[in-house]
Amino acid sequence: MPRRVRVVALFEDAAHERLLRHLLRHLLRRLGLGPRDVEYKRCGDCTAVERQLVAEVRGLREMNYQHNIGLLVVIDADALGREGRKRRLDALLRTAGLAERQAGERIAYVVPTLEAENWYVHFCCPAARPIDEAKDYK
Repeated sequence: MPRRVRVVALFEDAAHERLLRHLLRHLLRRLGLGPRDVEYKRCGDCTAVERQLVAEVRGLREMNYQHNIGLLVVIDADALGREGRKRRLDALLRTAGLAERQAGERIAYVVPTLEAENWYVHFCCPAARPIDEAKDYK
């Protein structure tokens, strides 16, 4: 019997959730996985995502022998920019006494430049392409 895949998806708000559920539904179907394989955790805002990140990484690393578990973190770049947000997330892990995200680790940071609405417009409104990530589509 194949091991069941489990992905925990952390995200900020309803806009992130709509985008994630839409995209993951298509990706999971192609991979032969179902919606039960993803645990969606709406955190409310970026600071709550950051707090939850530490707990989820701790739990994931405690079960590092289970290669069927992963973490997907969706958080807007806001004023930090894409690379700044990724550095901040890694710094939060270090501050909590954890190593920052390592190559090959099953942790993915998804960081829309401004807001997830920009990506939603790109994926769901083909007539609006190409979008400008510097423009606020909210």
